[in-house]
Amino acid sequence: MQLRNSSSRYGWISMFLHWGVALAVFGLFALGLWMVGLDYYSTWRKDAPDLHKSIG
Repeated sequence: MQLRNSSSRYGWISMFLHWGVALAVFGLFALGLWMVGLDYYSTWRKDAPDLHKSIG
């Protein structure tokens, strides 16, 4: 495997960025679904949206 793109194949950098963003999107979706179920007195009620915003 090569580090950079060629005319016939993507390189490691492009693949790493692609899958990294895909994992971040799915992780943020899961975090958002989890946040919906938090109650008012949960300790994560303030911290979870801040985490979601900083990653997104």
